[in-house]
Amino acid sequence: MAENHQYHNAMVLQNAGAAVVLEEKNLTGESLCALFDELCGDPQELRRLGRNASSLAIADANERIYREIMALYRA
Repeated sequence: MAENHQYHNAMVLQNAGAAVVLEEKNLTGESLCALFDELCGDPQELRRLGRNASSLAIADANERIYREIMALYRA
């Protein structure tokens, strides 16, 4: 059961100002194009979204995962 995990993950990003969520129930070609046009027409908003997304990133995630796997392997 998916329990709408993708939606909740997307909302975390949107609430952090790092994404814009277009729910599947509202998704049409027209709504997608309108959102795309809106975002492309606002470079300052795109930069803001990018900065906020970058601030959420875990730059060393691959290293952390590797260390966990190796710790389990050695246990």
